[in-house]
Amino acid sequence: MALTYRVDALMKPDDFSVIFVAVGYPSENAGRDASTVFLTSRGRLTKIFTSPYQMRGEGWKMAVTLYRKTFYIDEVRDSEDSNSWMVYWGYKFEQYVCADQPNGKPNIEGHINTSEAFYTVVESNINSFKLLFSGEVDCMEECPKYPTAPGYYVEMKTSLKPNGEDFFYRHKMLKWWAQSFLVGLSRIFAGYRNTSGIVHKTEMFEVQSIPELCQKNIQNSWEPQVCMNFLCEFLSFVQKVVTQDNPSVVYLFTFDPSQRTISVSIQEDAEHSIIPSWYIEANQTETVSV
Repeated sequence: MALTYRVDALMKPDDFSVIFVAVGYPSENAGRDASTVFLTSRGRLTKIFTSPYQMRGEGWKMAVTLYRKTFYIDEVRDSEDSNSWMVYWGYKFEQYVCADQPNGKPNIEGHINTSEAFYTVVESNINSFKLLFSGEVDCMEECPKYPTAPGYYVEMKTSLKPNGEDFFYRHKMLKWWAQSFLVGLSRIFAGYRNTSGIVHKTEMFEVQSIPELCQKNIQNSWEPQVCMNFLCEFLSFVQKVVTQDNPSVVYLFTFDPSQRTISVSIQEDAEHSIIPSWYIEANQTETVSV
C-alpha cells in the first residue's frame, strides 16, 4: 500500500483540550469523587513515563497548574513537528485498514480530515495517585479478543522495517508500549514501510508481550517498572512543589535527559496559562468535583 502525501497542512486536534470537555461544567460532575487528581493527556503522560530512557536532545517541558485540588499538566512545545508528511502517512495507513461500519470495506480514496479524531477518557489509579486523562483512539476490532473498552481498541502505527535495529526495540517500541499500556489498549497493528512511504508488511502486537519481545531482541532492555517508578516520583514531586491553588499560576517543569535533572520555575502570565477561561468562569460560582 502506498501512503501518498496529498495534504497541504495538518490540523490535528489538541488532545489536552479534550479533557476539559470531558470534565465539563460543575453541574455535570455531581457525584464524582472530590479527591485530589491529576488531569492531563496520554501524550503528556507518555513523555513523562518514558523519561528514564529518553535520548540526549529529547527532554520535555511541562506546565502544571493547581486549581481546586486538581493538578493540570500540559506540555510546552518550543516548535511543531516538521515531518508532517510522516504524520500524514499514519492517517493514510488507518484509511487503508479501517472501515466506517462493522463488516464494511475501507474507503482508500476518501478525503482524510486530520482535524477529526476519536478519544477515550481514562480514570486510573497508579499507586496512590488518581489520574484522569484523554487519549486518541484509532479504531476498534471488528471481532475483539476483549469485549469491552478500552481493551477492544487497537492502536495503529507505521514505521521503517526494524531489521533487528537496536533503536526500534529500545526506543520506538517503548513509546508504542507506553502509549497503549497507559490507556489500557490490548493490541497494536503496525505497518512496516520504506523511506518512500510504501508499506510492505503488517504485524499485530499484544501490548502485554512487548516488554518481553524487546528483552529478547536487545541487551539491557528497558524495564516497565522503571517507567512506573519515575512517573510516581514525578507526581509526588509535583504535589510537593506546586502549592499555589490559582489558575493564573503556572509551574514549569523542565526535564534535561543529558543531565538527568528536572528544574522548576514559576510563571504568572497569560502566555503560559493552560486552563481555558470558559472553564474557570464555569467554576467561579460552583465547586468542581473531579
